[in-house]
Amino acid sequence: MTSLPQSRSQTVERARKLIEEAARPSPEERAELLAALHEPQPAQAPETGRLDVALALRPVRDELPVESRLLVCLVLHDWDAVVQLLLQDGEARPLLFHYLCHETPALRRWMLRHITPEFCRNDVERLLRDAAIPNFPALRSWAAVEEFRPLLTSVLTELATSPFWSLFHRGQAAALLRELGVKAPPILRRSRRLESGHGALIGSTALQEEPDPPELAPLLHALRARGLRVDGILVHPNIRVGSVTGRITYSQPPVQTWSAEERLRRIQPAPGATFVILDYSQIEPLILLNILVHRLWLAIPDLPQDDVYLWFCPEDRQLGKRIVNALINGGSPAVVDPHPKALRFIRALSQFRAEWVAECRQLGKVRTLSGRETPLPEPPNQEGKMMNRLIQGSAADLFNTAAAEVHRALTQEGWEAAVTFVLFDEIWIEAPLGQERRIGSLARRILRRTAESFCPYRAPDVRITVRR
Repeated sequence: MTSLPQSRSQTVERARKLIEEAARPSPEERAELLAALHEPQPAQAPETGRLDVALALRPVRDELPVESRLLVCLVLHDWDAVVQLLLQDGEARPLLFHYLCHETPALRRWMLRHITPEFCRNDVERLLRDAAIPNFPALRSWAAVEEFRPLLTSVLTELATSPFWSLFHRGQAAALLRELGVKAPPILRRSRRLESGHGALIGSTALQEEPDPPELAPLLHALRARGLRVDGILVHPNIRVGSVTGRITYSQPPVQTWSAEERLRRIQPAPGATFVILDYSQIEPLILLNILVHRLWLAIPDLPQDDVYLWFCPEDRQLGKRIVNALINGGSPAVVDPHPKALRFIRALSQFRAEWVAECRQLGKVRTLSGRETPLPEPPNQEGKMMNRLIQGSAADLFNTAAAEVHRALTQEGWEAAVTFVLFDEIWIEAPLGQERRIGSLARRILRRTAESFCPYRAPDVRITVRR
């Protein structure tokens, strides 16, 4: 027997020579090639030479142990051969999911094209697929099932320490391990030297993740686990709550950046279901008007009975809306032919702003109507930002309270409907066909009741749209 080459490059060169000569590897060469095939791949160039090794082993593939035979098929992207092996050997399927979680990013992405949710036969396979993506919202839902916690802990530990994953993904895995009560391993990050092709992995502190507000945790957990159908494909966005704004936000995909028309076109209900969409009308100006009445800067008769925005521009509601938003944010927009009550509103707002800014500076923070506290904003336009945090933050609190209550009612009362999507002041409920009116009526009562608790002098109206 000849001794095995010590260098990986020598093994790759030998594999290429075997391919050129269309030769079968000798037993010694086979052992050398198998060692190269199974050895951990380098983080910098994980696929270098591996395809050559697999091609050199292809003439003897059927003579190899099942774990090597399967890996050769995967590296060669031969899914038909993978399927055939799964039919022939019962050990192949568990190995397939092992490779799915431990292989290089490029190979894992290719495998996920074929290992669809429908391909998975049981919950263990579904959990491993979620880990391979990685789908952290879904993994959080697995954490709620006691029997899957040992497996989940294992795959998360692997994910948190693998050099193939980004720092963001490793930090997410570490955060979820902490939620499970497991001490997270040190997070590895790439140094700048490694990113430029030099250096090694170095230790780093795990990324910190803001915990969900307790009152929103059940809703957020359900939204993450349920996912969204975008362009006909089920996705699980990254859903968070802004620490300052209090707004529920989406990324991966960034749904909140889409226009209203794009959201309506791309987000789809499940087959046999429809969306009942509810939203508040004029929520920000009515919150402000209620505050002004409560602080005695306005009287109840000063409140509008019609559209607030038309006070400021009877001919163009959108322009009126921009004027109101500018006033809230500290601007002084030109107002042409305003309603007399609009002038009283502007004077009252100016007086309240001075009072409010002094209170915030004395307190050292901004406090919303629900009592949620946020830090003082930085200059410039600090006064305008303080008002914005009061109004926008209170609007977010009102909306979040309503959305959480709708979720609680649908869940506890056994409705076959679920809150699927929430953004800005819209709640999307996925409801079975034929139940739209009953579910819409229930949700509207909840939204109306919540609005009246925040805005007792005049509450925002609730609009309902049904989209099939």
